Amino acid sequence: MQITKIVRSAYLFLLAFGIAYSETREPDFSAFRGAGIIDKLGPGWFPPETFRESDFAYLASIGANFVRIPIAYHHFADNQDLAKLDETKMHEIDQAIEWSQKYGLHACLSIFWTPGYYVGDPWQDENLWESSQKQAIFAGYWKALTKRYAHVSNLDLSFNLLNEPDWYVTEEQYVLIIRQAIQAIRALDTSRWIVVDGLRSGRLPVMSLADEARVAQAVHFYEPFAFTHYKAHWIKYGGTRLPKPSGWPAPRMTEHLFGPGPSVNKPRAASPLQINGNFKAGSLIKVHIGWLHGHSSLPLRLELRLDQQDSASRHFEFDFTQEKMRNLETEQSSNKATTGYWYNRTWEYKLEKDAEQVNLIITSGDRISIRSMEIQHPSNDKKATLYPGSNEWIKQESELTYDADANHLQTSLFYDQAWIQDHLLKAWKQLDNKGVPIMVQEFGIHNGTQYEPAMAYLKDCVESFESLDWGWSLYSLRYTLGWFDSGRVNVQQSDTKDGTKVDLKYEELVTELMGPKAASNSGN
Repeated sequence: MQITKIVRSAYLFLLAFGIAYSETREPDFSAFRGAGIIDKLGPGWFPPETFRESDFAYLASIGANFVRIPIAYHHFADNQDLAKLDETKMHEIDQAIEWSQKYGLHACLSIFWTPGYYVGDPWQDENLWESSQKQAIFAGYWKALTKRYAHVSNLDLSFNLLNEPDWYVTEEQYVLIIRQAIQAIRALDTSRWIVVDGLRSGRLPVMSLADEARVAQAVHFYEPFAFTHYKAHWIKYGGTRLPKPSGWPAPRMTEHLFGPGPSVNKPRAASPLQINGNFKAGSLIKVHIGWLHGHSSLPLRLELRLDQQDSASRHFEFDFTQEKMRNLETEQSSNKATTGYWYNRTWEYKLEKDAEQVNLIITSGDRISIRSMEIQHPSNDKKATLYPGSNEWIKQESELTYDADANHLQTSLFYDQAWIQDHLLKAWKQLDNKGVPIMVQEFGIHNGTQYEPAMAYLKDCVESFESLDWGWSLYSLRYTLGWFDSGRVNVQQSDTKDGTKVDLKYEELVTELMGPKAASNSGN
């Protein structure tokens, strides 16, 4: 009998200890591996706009331990009173969190769209940043969600407050709104883990929030942007006017060639694009020009020189007069833009003598964008082609080299795994040093980029994140950045019972990347 009492007492002690221990354990953001399930992202975006249990089960089956669940207020707020949750609508979100728990996935609930803000329209009428009413509604959502999910463990659920503060939103504006939401949560729950997206759509840390208890920060990584978003339909002009990806590693060269004119109120001196090499007489140099930026009072003039001090061997000039643009518009549609003019033509020049250097320089006007450069050998007609790897404005300039014998035109710098790691480390080092948990909650690549470079890019991203000891979540399981119903063509696919098309090589890569660390969040 005495032994029985001892055993029972020991059992009760261990049970109590286990309960207390489970309440003190914390989610390990560095161990998270997963993807977003985005079916409730926005109204009318992904019909039938319902979560599927099979998606949660699938993620668990390939080793994931994390799922991000984006939601839009259209799918949880009362139509008659946007400040209230609609119980009927909330059923599906409740179910998603239950499925996450069922399959051992930590769920991160993320508001993508709230009255007054979503990233595609940051300054709409009655916007979140200027409307105290909208701010109260937003904070109220998180208070209501905190109360609703008070029974769900920290190990199973975190709150990602607002998706991607836009580039035009200041840190002060953003922090004001975020602090209101944090206070609303903390009034009911001091232990719930909160995740805050970085500034500039997740590119930079929010140092003003670095000392907030139980607040992690989220990176959104889509760089180089032209590589990850080529032909993305939600980008202006359907992403077709971004530089064309040409492989991974990608040339670290901006498409912009600047002249002496101001560019978006950022004066920059004319900087020649210099190509060194063994150019043969008769070589045909082609420059595919995309955008032209200038003014009708100041013609844009691009010169090709065999030496920077020489007078122009050849030039291209565009004067932006109404007549000139009108004539061009009869041949092409949608040419005008607020920041320039879409020219989309190739300008060429045949070298009259051998040269060791070719320089392209804008001597009048603002800037142009270069879609591609091609050098055709005079005797064998072989072509060396280079596509700029970025549409960003200012970066370290690459040296360009042309080898006529090897038929090769290349940059000295590349976007690669080392660049990804160095880029992220520089941007987030200060926050990381403070011990704030950091996780990449979005990254991926649109289906417009060539398949093999896309897969190589994703692998380099994950290896870079893990070298920094950051957890990660692909933007989505489904649709154009995922491997379910991605719309990619000429890839090996299989069909599931519900008709989903699964990209098999992409799936194989993701399964490999999930790895042993995702097998269990250290708190589970």
